[in-house]
Amino acid sequence: MQYVFAKIRERGKADKYRKVLSTEKEIYRTGKDLIQGVYPYTAGASLQPEEWFKLEGASKSDYAIDLICNDYESVDHEQLQNNEFARIDFLFVEIQNSIFFQKINKAGVTKKGFCKIGDEYQYLNETKFIAINEYPDAIYIKDEDALYFQNIGRVNGIFKGISDLYREATEQEVEQFLQNDYILLEEGFSIQVTNPL
Repeated sequence: MQYVFAKIRERGKADKYRKVLSTEKEIYRTGKDLIQGVYPYTAGASLQPEEWFKLEGASKSDYAIDLICNDYESVDHEQLQNNEFARIDFLFVEIQNSIFFQKINKAGVTKKGFCKIGDEYQYLNETKFIAINEYPDAIYIKDEDALYFQNIGRVNGIFKGISDLYREATEQEVEQFLQNDYILLEEGFSIQVTNPL
């Protein structure tokens, strides 16, 4: 059984997690099936779909959220209400001691008509739905206390501040660093600063 939960935008200390559904169908393959290559995070690096960046010690980091720091049960959360649909920040699915995260932006929460294709064709008008991607934005594997992701910009919306921990220095910061007495620059050395986000 796979359970889908949502984190909603909620003020104060109210419970911000909701049950969306439970299903026997596979929402995501296991982490072992999805993660084929692992690399330390490098700003600006490009990955193939099965390759992931890995951060160890995730539950003890500054960007850790309560879902990866604390145990919880599906009975701890209320069912998502129809009026909460537009306030979904991200979805998470727990599968075999791992949590799969998907950031939801306004385009991912849709209310419109569409044609359903299946045993019979059917037009559904003003139906609310959430598109679930083939690959999650992040995977937290509890046994490893490791967070896997492919795009730091996408996971920054879930793990606030993660991009600050792994950002590149600004040109001014690099220039200031290079002025230290213990650094001797070769003639012709130049710097280039990029922004991965």
